[in-house]
Amino acid sequence: MTYQVIELNKLYKEKVFEISAVKLNTFSTKTTLCCVYRSPSENPHYFLELLEKTLKLLYQPNVYLVICGDLNINFLVDSSVNQNLESIKKTFNLT
Repeated sequence: MTYQVIELNKLYKEKVFEISAVKLNTFSTKTTLCCVYRSPSENPHYFLELLEKTLKLLYQPNVYLVICGDLNINFLVDSSVNQNLESIKKTFNLT
């Protein structure tokens, strides 16, 4: 397996949008793995704006995209933040 670190320093904002990413290549698949963090005290709408910008940079139809981390978003409460996140996920075919 080979890998390539993806530089996302321009989008990184401490506590608001902390992210690291790597592209993994095997003989049969390509995967982009991202780990994100948002402090619960920071603006979730700004976080989602930066997440969408990042996904626009990273998304490729033939590459698996995995996002993990701590978004600090309460998925049990119906809110505009949840609705915006769901919209972003649908835009980039994420589940």
